[in-house]
Amino acid sequence: MEQVNGSHFKLVYPYWYRNKGMHFPFPNGLLPSTITWMTEMLNHINSPIALDDLDRAMCLLPFYNDTDDGYLFRHADLYRHAKLTYKHCAVNVEEMDREPPGTKFYYPIEIECGRSRLLIEDHIFSQHNKKEVYRFRNTIPNVILDRIQHGQIKLLISNMVDTAENLEYIIELEKEVTAIGIPPENVVLLFGNRDYSYNGNMLQLDSIISLYQTSHTMPLYPFETSLGYVSDYVRTIDIDRTKIRAKKFLSFNRNLSAAHRIAWCVKSIEHNLLSDGYFSFLANLNDNPGHLERILDIARESLENKISKVKEIIPYEIDTHHVQNKMSFTTNENNKKELYLNSYFHITSETEFADHRSPFFSEKTWRPILNLQPFLFFGNAYSLEALHDMGFFTFEPFIDESYDRELDIRKRFAMVVEQVVKLQNLSYEQLHTLYFEMFDRIQHNQETLAKKVGYNPISKLIEG
Repeated sequence: MEQVNGSHFKLVYPYWYRNKGMHFPFPNGLLPSTITWMTEMLNHINSPIALDDLDRAMCLLPFYNDTDDGYLFRHADLYRHAKLTYKHCAVNVEEMDREPPGTKFYYPIEIECGRSRLLIEDHIFSQHNKKEVYRFRNTIPNVILDRIQHGQIKLLISNMVDTAENLEYIIELEKEVTAIGIPPENVVLLFGNRDYSYNGNMLQLDSIISLYQTSHTMPLYPFETSLGYVSDYVRTIDIDRTKIRAKKFLSFNRNLSAAHRIAWCVKSIEHNLLSDGYFSFLANLNDNPGHLERILDIARESLENKISKVKEIIPYEIDTHHVQNKMSFTTNENNKKELYLNSYFHITSETEFADHRSPFFSEKTWRPILNLQPFLFFGNAYSLEALHDMGFFTFEPFIDESYDRELDIRKRFAMVVEQVVKLQNLSYEQLHTLYFEMFDRIQHNQETLAKKVGYNPISKLIEG
């Protein structure tokens, strides 16, 4: 039965902790001296509770962080979801030969806390005034390296919560593994999306972990979240068909380092959209005009003027006025229900707006779907098509969504803005009528999201 259910997929870990009822693997990518230090720390735990999770166990230790750069690699979403999906997903090297023929073995390196720089830069592990300088490749035991070189194990680099790494890092990573004799075809990259411009031999896979997270969080609402209010999502029973809403739009844009978000702020000011909606533009403004030229075909002096106007209004806030550090709160679970009930259309500004990447979906994509709102989408090309493939509806012919098929990012951005302005030019009464003409689609989307509780974010890896 386990073989049928997918246990032919195994994660290989050479170092394990087995003591005092605890049994779990240490993350890969750590120095043996780091493993020794962590083992000593774990031996101080006197809890009678059997723990099988390293991170929870280490958090019991008040002196856990008493090192420099000692714990760069952690168990993250890959390990957690593998454990959820298959009870016996992790093995050591000795156990590999006892697994059934055809079993796929992966040596996972999870880099959620630092991206790919962790794999191509020097690091220092410092403890008791002793320092070790090392690189990621120095941490792979010879017995593992030999099996990766011969294709018996795949080296798996995982960061499902983020977009694909920048191309230059992917290329540097390929050089790094090649330098230690690992053929690139024996390396798998598992990120939130794929970079089409990479033409090397490492295999790229993608994952939509935010879909799993959002669908699993739905039954937990309402609850208090990091912004200090009780979050909840809009249900059909909350909808008042007789009430004209106060705003036309709702759009969250916390991080202004991305060019398309700055451009969206520019256009929101230019078209006086802010008075017709709830908008946030908070922090991390990249004020380099050359950065904005990627999205807006406007003369440099004019761009500088537009950036100045953006600077005048930020932070432009919805529900974060009490938060001192505008980048310090989590965004996954914050749903101020009344914002959705008092506005019609969601303007989704995704993490990435690229011409060479597959769609990337963070929690931003699921917010309007969760809260019964139609949406327009600033994201990578063919994002709406990918949503269709997952069973969600979008809003053509009510909205011209041909922008989704436009690869040129300047044209795609302008096409989305054009559709927003068309909606802005409608009266509130007209928007109200339009909203309920689309309501069956909106309701279908929320129901579909709830059913995605069975989505497996590592399915592409397991299917191989």
